[in-house]
Amino acid sequence: MKPFSHFELILDRTFTAEAGKRWLLHAQASRDDRHTGLRDLLAALSIDHLQWSKLPECSAFHGIFKSNAILKNLDKYWQTLVADEWNDRHTSYCEETTRFKKLQERAQQQYLRGDSALHYVQLAPKFLDREEAISVYRSMYGGNQDNADICYASGREMLACGYSQEGYEALQRASELDRSLTVRAHALINEHKQAWLKQGNGVINAALSA
Repeated sequence: MKPFSHFELILDRTFTAEAGKRWLLHAQASRDDRHTGLRDLLAALSIDHLQWSKLPECSAFHGIFKSNAILKNLDKYWQTLVADEWNDRHTSYCEETTRFKKLQERAQQQYLRGDSALHYVQLAPKFLDREEAISVYRSMYGGNQDNADICYASGREMLACGYSQEGYEALQRASELDRSLTVRAHALINEHKQAWLKQGNGVINAALSA
C-alpha cells in the first residue's frame, strides 16, 4: 500500500459522490458520540445541513509535493508507523466480511430481527452495490417496523441512495417509536427535500437560460 504515491488513484477508485453524501449524512445524523463535536459546531454556525460539493478537480498533492522521492519516503514512513493499526484494520475487515456473509445467508432463509437486522443494514453499503443494498434496507425495514433503530438506519440509507418516499416513511416510523430520534429524523427529511428543490430549481433555471 502506497497512500502518498498512489493517493489520486486510490481516491478516484474508492471515494464516489454517493459515498461522500452517505458520509455527510452519517456524520450529521449519527447517534455515535464521536460526532457530537461536529453537530455542536454546525449548530453554532447555524448550518442545518451539509451538502456534498464533489472532489476538487486537481489534488493538492500537485502543489505540495514536487518530487516523487518525497512521496516514496512518506510511503515508507507511513508503512512503518501504521503497520500494527493496518493489521488490526485488516483483521476487522475480515471479521466484518465473515459476519456479513453469515447475515446474508441467514437473511435468505428467515427474517432477521433486532441487532442482526441492524448490523446487516450497517454492513450492506460496504459489500453490496446500490440496488442490492436497497433491497436489504427495504427487507430489514419491512420486517422490523417495531424497532426504531432499524427504521432509522434503513430510512437514512434509503435517502442517501435517492429513494425518497420509502426513506421518509422509515424515518417517520422511527420518530414515532422513539421520540429522541424525532429531531434528527425530521432534519434528514427536510435536508433531503431542500436538496431536491434546489436541484429542481437548478434544472429549471438551466432550461430557461438555454
